[in-house]
Amino acid sequence: MSGKVEVSIIIPTKDRHNNLKACVETIIQSYSCYPYKELLVIDGSEDLSIREMNKKFIEKVGGRYYFETRRGVSLARNTGIRKSSGEILVFADDDFIVDKKWIKKLIENYKDTDVMGCTGRMLTYRNDEISELYEKCMSFDRGEVKRIFTKKDISILKLLKTVTLIGSKRLFENTPVPWAVGYGFYSFRRKIFDDIGYFDENLGRGTTFVGGEDPDIFYRILKHNYKMVYDPNAIIYHNHRQKYEDILKDAHNGGKSIKAITTKYIMEKDIYMLFIFFGEFFLLVFSLCASYFNPDKSFKKMIRAEAKGFLEGHAYKI
Repeated sequence: MSGKVEVSIIIPTKDRHNNLKACVETIIQSYSCYPYKELLVIDGSEDLSIREMNKKFIEKVGGRYYFETRRGVSLARNTGIRKSSGEILVFADDDFIVDKKWIKKLIENYKDTDVMGCTGRMLTYRNDEISELYEKCMSFDRGEVKRIFTKKDISILKLLKTVTLIGSKRLFENTPVPWAVGYGFYSFRRKIFDDIGYFDENLGRGTTFVGGEDPDIFYRILKHNYKMVYDPNAIIYHNHRQKYEDILKDAHNGGKSIKAITTKYIMEKDIYMLFIFFGEFFLLVFSLCASYFNPDKSFKKMIRAEAKGFLEGHAYKI
């Protein structure tokens, strides 16, 4: 890769003006480390006053604003792909606070022409009690070690080795592929979407299945025999939800989304995802049993919420 590669930043948002503003302000500060080509915000806000504030702010800072009437974060990201023009597309959520070098560190990995996607490390923005609970139960952090993923990592043998760590509810860097690749914070070469298709608009927030769009697209990239990189030096901070009811809902949705993506591929006779499905079931059963000996009542409720989401969640179907 010679010269500065053109980067488009795409941010879906919905009814969170203050979060969006804080996120974009830190992105602007990162421009001095890597001058991105364009910043696009795809707004699905239902509140007209928030849409007006978002539009005014984004245009003021030189970004491009689009209002999307259709629902779903995957659909919003696909709109951003179609509206953007950069060679590398970097996706951010509106509750991110970004490190100054976040883009620079991502882009360094695209020197390898076989790399089609790169994720980075997601740390918690706050260190309060509720954020610590979120990290304990639903951490997005994939560790301090850089990893390069290929099709060979879709391995039942490696998955079975991971199962030996079942005593730990959160496996962190030992999380199986495709979840090991990262979560929520990622970038892709534009041309990969012509090969594997766009984000699955049946998955993600705003849909019946709530989530699963991230591991789904990682999985498709790996199955097409391309590389993905997890680079812990590319850092963003996640502004975790601040209400206990909201993180309980996130745990419930997490269970639902795992069921959605695994059943999607089970219908395609994907044996690896069949093992993931049963592995998640037994992990939740083990965690529920172990939680009875844990004096932390909040943690118990989180585990139960995820298990309930997995059991109640719908199997994937179009």
